[in-house]
Order: sequence, then C-alpha cells, then structure tokens
Amino acid sequence: MKPISIPRLLLLTIVSLGVYAIVWAVRTKDELNRRGADVPTAWLLLVPGANVWWGWRFCGGVELATRGRLSQALTFLLFVVLGLFTIRIVQDAFNKQASLAPVGG
Repeated sequence: MKPISIPRLLLLTIVSLGVYAIVWAVRTKDELNRRGADVPTAWLLLVPGANVWWGWRFCGGVELATRGRLSQALTFLLFVVLGLFTIRIVQDAFNKQASLAPVGG
C-alpha cells in the first residue's frame, strides 16, 4: 500500500466534510482488490443496508492487506463506534505495513 500522510488525510476529510473519506475508501478498495481482496463496487455505499455489507467486505480487505494486524471484526467495530476517525487507524496500519515490505516487492 502506498503510504499516505495521516495529518493530510484527516485535514482533507475535515475540510471536505467527510467527502474525502469516500474518495479514500474507493482508492483503498481498488488497492485492496489488486492485493487479492474481494471488495465490491463502491456504489454500494449509496445503498442503505448494502453499505453495511460493503463495509464488512472492505474490512476483510483491510485484514488481508495488514496480514491480520487489524482483524475484519475489529476494524468493522471501529468504523461503527469511531466512524471516520477509523480511517486514521487503518491508514496508519497500511503505512506500517508498507514500511515492512521488501524493497522492490
């Protein structure tokens, strides 16, 4: 995963009144799918009920990308309890995973 500045991520999310969080989720979904996850189309975020299922699948991709550092259930619970603040936790885990990746891999 490409490292992203946490302060920039939070600032853009706040300034855009949460819209950037959706952009982040779509971009992250694409990266998760390239890594072998099976996160469906982000259009499901607009469908009540289906957005919960989409979130569960997204969190499964997070578990895959972090190699279990963040479990699917824990990440989903964090999104339910903490809402948009969870993107900071998830991106931090992605940044740490990227720093562990071998050079050229």
